[in-house]
Order: sequence, then structure tokens, then C-alpha cells
Amino acid sequence: MRKSDVIFSLESSGLVQLRQIAIPEISTANFDVPRESENIMTAGLVATFDKAVAGFDQTISAIEAHPDVELGEAICSRLPMTIEAGDAQGLESVTNWLQNLKGIVHIDVVFVHYE
Repeated sequence: MRKSDVIFSLESSGLVQLRQIAIPEISTANFDVPRESENIMTAGLVATFDKAVAGFDQTISAIEAHPDVELGEAICSRLPMTIEAGDAQGLESVTNWLQNLKGIVHIDVVFVHYE
């Protein structure tokens, strides 16, 4: 454990409460760390559906089954996600596939990261 950090919270009465909590050390021993020779591109996307995401179970199932896609939590007609690929063509391929799925009317690319 490392030193305690102080947490501040605003109570409904308007008073500030101070608490100390212990923050555990995080071990990276069990994380898969890519070798330097592996190129990984990550993109954050938001898919916009033509109505609430909840009505597209088959589309959501297809996206969940894709090995390079990880879904976020849907908000109304928007579904955030990340995709990973070895190069820009891989990201573009997955993005094009997503654009052609039933119910999706637009894909916003929020960020792209290359390692």
C-alpha cells in the first residue's frame, strides 16, 4: 500500500467531509503488454443509430462478436466503442463494416492512437 490519499466530499448540509483512504499499489504483472515489434492502432468511435440502441439486438450482437471491437454503454441512440487493429487499413475496414450494419446512420471517429 502507498500512503493514504485524502478524499473530499460535499455533504448535503454544505459541509466538507475529509476522509483518508488507503490506495493499493497496482501490479502490472498480469497485464498483456505488447512487444515493441507489435504495432497497435486504437480508435474510439461513437455509432449513431436511427432510433434507440435498445431496438437493435441483432446489430449489437454482431458488434459484440467482432474480436477487434469493445463496446461502451449505450446512451439513447449513441453507442461508444473502441476498435484495435494492426494498421490504419484494419481500422478503416472495421469502421466501414460498422457503417453498413442495420440501424447505424453515422460513425464519429473520436480519437485514433498509434503505438
